[in-house]
Amino acid sequence: MNQIIAKEKLEYYKNFKNNLWTLFIVVSGGNAGLALNLDSTLRKIFLYTGIIIDLAVIAGIFICIMKIRHYIYKLGDQ
Repeated sequence: MNQIIAKEKLEYYKNFKNNLWTLFIVVSGGNAGLALNLDSTLRKIFLYTGIIIDLAVIAGIFICIMKIRHYIYKLGDQ
């Protein structure tokens, strides 16, 4: 039973990590476009907000990687 739950959680975190990578690419592309056209204050605010979101997404990716490693280790013990 524990092994089944660990496999499901492993799949969940792998899919979540892939979604975070997609979000990172989309937000980074938007930031690059805004960086090339910084002629208004609103765009600068969006750029800085995008950078903060990128940093949060990167932190989430690393958390997912740690969780994935944890469940792989847990499956290896059984």
